[in-house]
Amino acid sequence: MNLETELYKVEFSNSNDKIGYEEHSYNGFYGAQDDETYYNHLDKLYIDYFNNVRANIESLLINNRADLLRYLQDKIALFDSIKANFKEKSYMDWDSYIYSSEKYYSDAIKTNIGAKNEYNTAKFFKRMSDTQLLFIEKCITELNQIYNIYDPNSESQKITQGQIEKDTWDNTLSEYGDIVNTFDLAKIFDKDETTIRRWAREGVLTPIDKKKRPMQFKKDDIKRYYLKIKS
Repeated sequence: MNLETELYKVEFSNSNDKIGYEEHSYNGFYGAQDDETYYNHLDKLYIDYFNNVRANIESLLINNRADLLRYLQDKIALFDSIKANFKEKSYMDWDSYIYSSEKYYSDAIKTNIGAKNEYNTAKFFKRMSDTQLLFIEKCITELNQIYNIYDPNSESQKITQGQIEKDTWDNTLSEYGDIVNTFDLAKIFDKDETTIRRWAREGVLTPIDKKKRPMQFKKDDIKRYYLKIKS
């Protein structure tokens, strides 16, 4: 299985409130397997893929640096198209659907099996799509970082873009105090709280106290991560 093919694919089962989320599938993975299985699958493909990319880089460095830059440019363009395809095919706004269900149909979710199935299925699709987008963006970031190593001319552009993102952070997120929680981060990164908690579990983000709920984080630490993924 190729990482490019896997991340380009956006396939999920049709709505059916007669079955639980465990029987629904997203890109061939069923709800009974949970999103961690999908994450581990993509992570293995990601490691293999970039091992191959680095092997190709070593070969191209020996022969022609211009060919190397074109190779990386093509890879970046490819993953940009994968991201565009993902956004086009992921037409459901799972966050809004889940929020509306919790706000207006909370009683039905508890008492009606069909409503409960649809709600849990939406949460499953949301977790899976978040995982897929995480790896798409991770690939784009990694390829850009590699490209900048071999193309010093791009550094000034990266600094300019970095300054734009820094200003965006300072201006739009100044409403938050020095400490932010999982709910704040879900808004900041446009993810659900499940994703934020998973990032903390994986060590991507470091909470002040892992046992405290909701988890809290230092805004300066989050700022460094925010600027890193936006650069």
